[in-house]
Amino acid sequence: MMNLTRFCLMVLLLLSWPVFAAEPVDSGVLLGKFPVIRWMDNQRVMFLAASGQTCSRSEKPDSYKQPLNRIAIFDSQTRQLTWYGDVGVNGLCYADGNIGYARRLVSNGLCPKDEWVHLRGRFGEEKVQQPPSSLDIYSCLPVTEVQSSPEWLKTARKSGRMFAPLKPEHGWAEVAFARRPDGSLDKIGGFHPIRVYPAGNSEQGAPVVGLENVDLSPIWHYSRFKNAYLLEEWVGGTPRTVGLVRSWWLYPNGRVEPALHYDRALRKGDIGWVENVIVPTRAGYLQVHERSYSRLPFANAKTGLYLFRPDGSFKKLAGGRIEWTGLTVSPDGCGVAFGTDERYAEGRDQYTLKLIDVCTK
Repeated sequence: MMNLTRFCLMVLLLLSWPVFAAEPVDSGVLLGKFPVIRWMDNQRVMFLAASGQTCSRSEKPDSYKQPLNRIAIFDSQTRQLTWYGDVGVNGLCYADGNIGYARRLVSNGLCPKDEWVHLRGRFGEEKVQQPPSSLDIYSCLPVTEVQSSPEWLKTARKSGRMFAPLKPEHGWAEVAFARRPDGSLDKIGGFHPIRVYPAGNSEQGAPVVGLENVDLSPIWHYSRFKNAYLLEEWVGGTPRTVGLVRSWWLYPNGRVEPALHYDRALRKGDIGWVENVIVPTRAGYLQVHERSYSRLPFANAKTGLYLFRPDGSFKKLAGGRIEWTGLTVSPDGCGVAFGTDERYAEGRDQYTLKLIDVCTK
């Protein structure tokens, strides 16, 4: 007979494990205008949801009513939704317990054009503050606080050297642009990292070995589950081509590791991929597949969200039009949160938040 203590421990572990499924879990909540989705941990998702409320511009009360967003938190274990704060939120940023957003001032159903308050701080303790010029996407702190350049870096930039900021604790990557056949620099795309410099005042960078002759896309995707940056090859003036897509992981210490290379098997005929949307997970890479940017053609069997596995196979995770700008992955690399509209109808898109665990067999 199983020991009672051991049995109770197993029950507690099962109850505390995030509840996902091989099929998407529908939250039943519509994403708001300019949606943002952020994982708070491996269980909870924070996002901008449609509140169902609107306001009229005070200077044009009879004009188009402005839809008002509200912050919502969906728990993947309990399947419960929690509303947070007041309505009228835009520009949500959440990372590592820090939160920042702007809230529109609304009075008696009217909203002046430029009247907003900006709140920032630790989640649950945010206060009204002066709006920063921009927030660091990795920490949701003002860029001026986390990306202050040491003197050696300022001097290096004045001499013409180029650097890309990494996470604040990782420092900077020195990059070099590719050259066109005529010898000029290709500043639209096609560059590669040379060295990685740690945060602080040290000028001793680690050389990046293995990408010297590879031109890369300017879009670098940081993944918490790998603690590395996904770099993709820049081919023929675009990072997305029919055929093989090569990619690599760049670690903060400068180490390079080959990532998944795959053929876009579905990109044939009039069906295409959304540009710049390859999102890594622990089980493979996510890709959004669609026919065009119009609405009616989305009633196609191939349209939707796909997972490409390391063995070269792929699986369709969800159909319909995918809100790919909010597509995001949990810190452990297994949970995927996204919006989808399966109505196949004209009119304003209505994306519903859904979750799926791509690590489920």
